[in-house]
Amino acid sequence: MRREAVWGFSLGFLAGAVGALLLAPHSGRRTRLALRHGAARAGLELKKAGHQLSYLGRDLYERGRELTSEARHWLRSAA
Repeated sequence: MRREAVWGFSLGFLAGAVGALLLAPHSGRRTRLALRHGAARAGLELKKAGHQLSYLGRDLYERGRELTSEARHWLRSAA
């Protein structure tokens, strides 16, 4: 669920930024600066989301190892 929220936020942010820039009546220079700024912010958000996904992946990996160990222990004691 956390992953979907991060991706949803990132995509919504990006779509909103692009829509706002395309509809804004600014000069080309000002629009390019705004695009650069928006791209930098989007990059930071994607980097943050990547870190969160990395931590989530590590947690899931560790939980899988724990469950495997518990299952082995249970199977050995049942035999």
